[in-house]
Amino acid sequence: MTISPKRNRFAFHFHLLKDNANFHGDSVVQFIEDVRRKIRSPIVLVWDAILIHRGKPMNDYLATHPKIVAVPFPPYAPELNPVDRVWGYVKYNRIANHGLPNLTELRKSIMAEFRRLQKRPDLLESLFNSTGLTL
Repeated sequence: MTISPKRNRFAFHFHLLKDNANFHGDSVVQFIEDVRRKIRSPIVLVWDAILIHRGKPMNDYLATHPKIVAVPFPPYAPELNPVDRVWGYVKYNRIANHGLPNLTELRKSIMAEFRRLQKRPDLLESLFNSTGLTL
């Protein structure tokens, strides 16, 4: 989720890896680089402190991009993370009880829901506001 504090504009960017692949430091760096190219503004990353967010690939990347600042959420505070709210909304409200027959259909449903969210900045703002955070 991206938020422009000057324009009070909410957007959603995502990238799914291949089936059965996990994100790692390099794939997180690539995702942040893709978002940086789209935004072209200084960025404050607010995210949890899992290893892939604070490991060598990300630290090296941040060292070469001074207009990107990473700030961790407090430990054990998923309720503050608006992206966790996005996942919860998709998982429990949009695709719950669909009984999808396989991973391919699940992926299609998730992609469709994420694309739908990209067209709903009002919903993204609501999910952000539900965390209690302020800009």
